Amino acid sequence: MLASVSSATLKILLFRAGPEEFPYDPGRNLTLACLGFGVLANAALLMFLMPPLAALFGGFVNVGFLALFTRLTLAARKLDNRFQQTFNALVVSGAVLTLLMVPFFAKLAPVLAQIADLIAKNPELAKHPEKLPSPPSMPIMVLMMLGTWQIAVISRIFLLAGGVWALLAFLSVLFLMIGMQLSLGGA
Repeated sequence: MLASVSSATLKILLFRAGPEEFPYDPGRNLTLACLGFGVLANAALLMFLMPPLAALFGGFVNVGFLALFTRLTLAARKLDNRFQQTFNALVVSGAVLTLLMVPFFAKLAPVLAQIADLIAKNPELAKHPEKLPSPPSMPIMVLMMLGTWQIAVISRIFLLAGGVWALLAFLSVLFLMIGMQLSLGGA
């Protein structure tokens, strides 16, 4: 089973297959393994920002929201039978790309923590970014490329699994989240 999951994941990541290529398991074992992998991958990235238990909880919440969004999107189109393969493909492909981000985020996180500490001590520094340490550009560039790849893979999975409406729903939520983040950062 691991070989077929690995093969399908690689094909999905390279845009050579869709979620229907992901192995189907009539039981729960494959989905539970995918859930565990997804939670741990998300937690590995979040541990640079928060304590391990909080990072594990954050990983669970990320995967849980993905499950809920996938279920609601497919149910709205009466495509419930596509849930397991779609969700597992989303979780595993996302987890692989998230794990690829970890070493680059490890180089960026200390600088971000230093900037946060400096701004916490002196909020006026937020208005003068030139006085703050510069984050390393190479990790930022790689993280942006991997993030873009991840969004493209997720978009393609939703398009193939649920059609244009599923893709539009995903993109709407994505832009809503980006807008909220920008408004919170700009406040």
